[in-house]
Order: sequence, then C-alpha cells, then structure tokens
Amino acid sequence: MHRVPTALSARIMGKGGQGLESSVLLFRTASASARSLSPPAASAAAVPANNNGLRPTSNAASNRRRLSLAAPVIASVTIVGTGGRSFSSSTHASLLGDDGFDPFTTHHNSEDADRADRMVRDLVKRRLAGGADIKMRKDFLGGALNSYRVLSEKAAEQARRGKRRPDASFTRKADDLLAFVEQASEQDPTLSADIKSYNMVVDAFANIGDPEGAEAVSRRLEKLWEAGNAKLKPDTILYGAVIDAWARSREKGAARRAEAILEHMEQLHQQGHEDIRPNTICYSAVINAWAKSREKGAAQRAEAILNHMLKLHEGGREGCCPNMTSFNTVIDAWARSRDKDAPKRAEALLERMETLHGQGYENVCSNVISYNAVINAWAKSRESSAALRAEVILDHMLKLHQVGREGCCPDTASFNTVIDAWAKSGDKDAPRRAEVLLGKMETLYGQGYEDVRPDVISFNAVINAWAKSREKGAAQRAGAILNHMLKLHESGREGCCPDRISFTAVIDAWAKSGDNKAHEHAKRVFRQMQEMGDAAEPNVLTYTSIINVLAVSSVPDKAAKAFDMLLETEMMASQGNKDVAPTIFTYGSVMKACARTSGNQESKRNALRVALGVFDKLRRTPHLTASPLIYDPLFTTIANASKGQEYIKLVSEVFKLCCKDGALDDWILQNVRRRAPKDVLGKLVGHTGKVGVSDLPREWSRNTKARQ
Repeated sequence: MHRVPTALSARIMGKGGQGLESSVLLFRTASASARSLSPPAASAAAVPANNNGLRPTSNAASNRRRLSLAAPVIASVTIVGTGGRSFSSSTHASLLGDDGFDPFTTHHNSEDADRADRMVRDLVKRRLAGGADIKMRKDFLGGALNSYRVLSEKAAEQARRGKRRPDASFTRKADDLLAFVEQASEQDPTLSADIKSYNMVVDAFANIGDPEGAEAVSRRLEKLWEAGNAKLKPDTILYGAVIDAWARSREKGAARRAEAILEHMEQLHQQGHEDIRPNTICYSAVINAWAKSREKGAAQRAEAILNHMLKLHEGGREGCCPNMTSFNTVIDAWARSRDKDAPKRAEALLERMETLHGQGYENVCSNVISYNAVINAWAKSRESSAALRAEVILDHMLKLHQVGREGCCPDTASFNTVIDAWAKSGDKDAPRRAEVLLGKMETLYGQGYEDVRPDVISFNAVINAWAKSREKGAAQRAGAILNHMLKLHESGREGCCPDRISFTAVIDAWAKSGDNKAHEHAKRVFRQMQEMGDAAEPNVLTYTSIINVLAVSSVPDKAAKAFDMLLETEMMASQGNKDVAPTIFTYGSVMKACARTSGNQESKRNALRVALGVFDKLRRTPHLTASPLIYDPLFTTIANASKGQEYIKLVSEVFKLCCKDGALDDWILQNVRRRAPKDVLGKLVGHTGKVGVSDLPREWSRNTKARQ
C-alpha cells in the first residue's frame, strides 16, 4: 500500500504553513521521486548519512519506499553498451557512452537529455532486434524522463518571469519517449516502463499547465493496468499529481475536472484498492482548485469538501484529516468570493480551527496566514463595519502573540490590509484610524518586530486615505507622510522609498483640497517626483492629477496650459513611453479646466476653442470614445462662452454627437435644460416637458453607467 511519506506531510505544514499552495510542492516532489530506488544496502559505516542525518536501512522493502532524487546505482546485471562492449553495474562508471555519459541519471541541459533519450531508444531497439543478452534496468527510462521533467520545470519558471507560454517541447519529448516504450513493451513485456516514469511525465505536463495531457497519460496507464499489467497499477501519488495539474492550470472547469478524479479515486478505494485511497493532499489540492476557480459557488464547494474530510476522519478513515493548509485554502476561497456573507463565513472557519485545535487537532492550528485571509475577506467586503471588524481581528492577533501563541504575530501584510480597508471605507475617521495603525507599525518595528516594518504600501495606503477624505488639511497630512518617507529613505531605511503612487496620491490630495495655493504645492511635489528618477517616474495618472489641480485652480489661461500638458503626454507616448499615453480621464481633466475657466469673455472664448480642439482630437483617436466625462464639461464651456444662435448651433451639433456616442445621461440633460432656451431641448429630444434618460431611446445612453 502506497502512503504519502511523512517527510512530504511535514513539508505541507512547513514554517507557518508557507502559503496556501504548499500541496503543489508535495505533489511535484512525490510524482518526481516517490519511487526512486535507494542504493543497495551496505554496512552502516560505509553508507553516508542522508540530509536528515539518517542512514539507509538494509531492509529492501523500506528502500523501495524511500524517497530519493539521486540517480539509483545500477543493479547487478551486465548491460551491453555502444561498440559492443559490456559494463558491469558494480562500477557505475561508464554505462553506454564511450565518454562515460550516463543516460540513467538526471541531466540539466537539453543536449544531454536528448542524448539520453536516443541512447535509451537505441538500447530498446537492439533488445527488440534479438539482443537477449541485454539486461534492462528496472528504471531504464528514469534518467531521460526526469531530465525532461526538470527542463520542463525550468521552462515553466522562465515563462512565468517573462509572462509568456512555457516551452512545451521537453514535455512532448518525455511523452513521446514513454509512448515509444509502451509500444515496444507490446512485443517485449520486460520493456514495460515503471509507474515512476508515468509520474514524471504527468508532472512534466503539470509544469507547462497542460492538465489534459497529464490526465491522458493517467488514462493510458489505467488501460495497461486493466489489460493485466499489475505493475502499472495507478496509485494515490499518480492520481494526486493529475489533480494537482488541474489545480495549477486555472483553466475553465479545472476544479470540476480535479474533483471528478477525486471521486474516481474514492470509487476505486471503495472497490478495495487500498493503494488508491485519497489522502489529505488530494483533498487539499481539489479545495485549492476550487479556491482559484472564481466560479460561482466555489467557496461553498471548497468548504463542502473540507467538511467531507472531517466526516471521513471522524468516521475512522486514516490519512484524510484536514490540516492548516486545508482550512486556510477554504478561508481564502471565501475571501476571493463576492458572496455578501463571505467575511462571516471566513471568520466562522477561523473560529472552527481554534475549536478543533483545542480538541487536540494538532495540524489544524491557525496561523498568520489564516488570520490574514479573514482580514482580507473583511477588507474586500462592502459592509459598513468591515474596516472595524478587520482591525478587531488584527488586535486579537497581537493579543495572542503577546500571551505566547506561536505563528500568530501579525506582519506587514496584516497591517497593510487593515489600513487599506480604512482607506476605502469612506468613514469620516478613516484617515486618522489608518495613520494610527501606521504609527503602531513604527512602534512595533522599533521594538524589534522585523515582520511589522512599514513598507511603501503601508505609507501609500495612509496617504490614499487622506487624499480621499477631502478634509480640511488632508493634503498637508498626505504631504507630511510623503516627506517622512523621503527622510526615512535618505537615512538608509529599506522598503520605504516613495514611488509614483506616493507622489500621485499627494498631488491628487491637493487637487481635492480647495486650497488657493494647491497648484503651487502640487507643482513642488511633481518636481520632487522628477528628482527621484526611475524610482518614481510619472505616469498618465500623475499627469491627469496635475491637470486636475490646474483645472480647479485660479491660474490664468489654465485651459491652454492643460492642453499643453495633454500634448506633452501624447508626444512622450509617441516616443515610446506608453505609461503616459493619455486616457479618457486625461481628456476629461482638460475639459474640466475649460469648463471652470472664469474671468473676461476673451478667456472664456479661448477656453471654448481649446475645448472644441480637444473634443475633435478625441473623436479622431481610435481607441477612445467620448463619454459623459467629456460631454458634460463641453456643454458647460459652450454655455459660458457663446450666446444666441451660436450657442443653439453648437449645442445642437454636440448633443447629436453625444446621442450617437451613447453618452447621454441625466446630468447632461439637466445641464442643457438649465442653460438652453426652453424649446431647444424639446426639439432635440422630440419631447415637450420634462424628460429623463429613461424616457429616451436606449441607444442614446448605451455607454453610460445608468444603462450598463
């Protein structure tokens, strides 16, 4: 009966749980190496200790179960190599290559992997051609297949870094070699691959995100087993690796496919196949698949599997007791869901973990990951008390840590999530609550809590809380925090260098401040930002915020200056800086500057010329479509700068374009109704009397929030 080794179970528990996807490492380790043969037993003194300080046992059965990534020593047989020479396994010095190349060990470059592949194929062909004197190693495929598996893993890692699809060639080669041996074994059953070979190929498919390929390999294995090859009976490790392939894939329907394999394992186990018993890792992988799926009802399904595990365990079933990772993953599934009860369900699971741990379930001990997931669930919710509830949990973590509970000390992420929850809460005390938490982080860090060091995210969240508040003095507070960051950075403190988000949020705070000197303050912040160089390079949000500050200021000729900034961003974008390419919001900010232009009639006429020029430029920009953000200030600018027939003509033309773009909303109707002669709007909409958007053709407002 194949059981998941204790070493693997220990890894899933890891230090503090090590995240919600520890089962991935387990399956990849298990599928790659669970059946590697150990070196033949020698005297205890002659055999070096392994990494755990243990010496290999002389018991043959124990050796077969023992995990090892190292290439096994050759069994005591004679293998004919190239050139007709024979080599004794006792030397393990030169197997098939004249230069000592060993095709039965793992190689880490494609050339050697391909060479091992060719040599194994050549050996098989010679055996089939009548080479009865050629004795085959039991694991003769292991070196080539594991080489391809390792290379596929490297390819997947490179693809993740480069955000591209992984190179699938190594996986295809592994599968092709396995299929070649399967075909050869039809003529000579002694050439049959071992189950470890199938595990390697399954894992290679999982590495490149191809669960269909992994499952296809398992189906081939099942057919061989059903045809009478008892040596190729699938087991928990193989099915678990396929489940993990689906869990890692993020493909649509992956969770259902993973659960279907789990159910298949359950059926086989119920039929008496003890070595195909689903274990904690299998169940946790399916839970993980549901947690990642974002499908409707995913969190409920993940929790149902968790409850099933508990029921089986309580009924006496061994090896399926949920652990910390199982619970953490379900809590995370609730945190990711959009269910209105998600935070309450997540918190209930946390309390259940505490209860089970108190009842003796040692592997169900909540940790910082558990608490952070619940805090995250509250932070994402739209409940009015979300930020307060998140902070209560944070305080509970601190109390647990202070009384000696290991693994529950809050970290930077814990604080950042609560601070962000306050920043987004809309509560009138939000910025102060956020800043108090930041101060608490600073205090704890000063007391030696290295894991609670405020970082740029911490500072930015507090700056953002002040920027959103619109309180009197909010921009000054945001600016003070930014200056504090700069001082810390200049003193050598790591992790708190202001970035573009920091500076842009302060500029935005000045835009909302209503301060007469907001534009001067914003320009000074912008100059500081430019002095930071690449560490805080302005982007389109920065320029849009600067234009917004200009729009609400009393700066003379601000419409023209806003338009100049728009042209500047367009020029930089055309030169390759796509981060500053203007968006509809950038155009809208320029339009706001035009609409808010006051003073003499000449200034207003200049603003109208700018507004019409911006409007024309926008309509000629293929990837942007005019919205109420553009039309509303344009109607205001027209009303400010024109009268009589000129006004009626301009309003009529722009109104028709607004309806054509599907951008008409009630604000625009109200704007035109308030400023235009009474009969003008009636002629435009075809109605007399007061009308709203809901009374007009849907096509006229198809792109507005009201219609969407």
